[in-house]
Amino acid sequence: GVTIFLPHVMHALVDRDDRAQEMLLLSAFISFLINCLCIPATLLSIRLVVDESLGRKKLQQLSFLLIFASYLLLYLSFPSLRGMRATSSLVALFSLLFFSLNFGAGLTTYMLPQESFPRHIRASLNGISAASGKVGAVLGTVAFAPMARDYGLAATFLVLACFGAGGALVTGRFVDDMRGSAEASEGDADERNASTVQRRL
Repeated sequence: GVTIFLPHVMHALVDRDDRAQEMLLLSAFISFLINCLCIPATLLSIRLVVDESLGRKKLQQLSFLLIFASYLLLYLSFPSLRGMRATSSLVALFSLLFFSLNFGAGLTTYMLPQESFPRHIRASLNGISAASGKVGAVLGTVAFAPMARDYGLAATFLVLACFGAGGALVTGRFVDDMRGSAEASEGDADERNASTVQRRL
């Protein structure tokens, strides 16, 4: 939801004098800068996801905790910083948020099902996991604007922080650490075999 409605959030931050064209350009530029942080976040995730000393489960937990911390900081500081018109500070917080949203969990949520589910039902449960994620994304997108309108952006950030904390707790409770397991080895072997077939084609 935050990703799709970022221009509206930026409009709420920087539109002070209703200078439509100038504010549109400024909002677009700020959105561009914030979205640029997706690239280093993804590259760092790719580097860490193969680090067996950390593991994909801990990487996903770390990612959800970072998301929780980012939303919580926004919830705590958004009203006062907006009142002071501290746009640069709010942009920095949103930059941290977008870094956390594209770090870790954006990659591990596709990899953990691959190595967690038994091979004979892996495809079906992968599909169910992916569909559940898309349903959550749709609900978040649909609910973000009404919540922000009725309760304010700060309260919406608090709710999203709770979901981040919930993701970390669910990962810790229900996801097994598959480092060195047979299922993880099978998943890695399947990925290598698929890559070999694609290269030959």
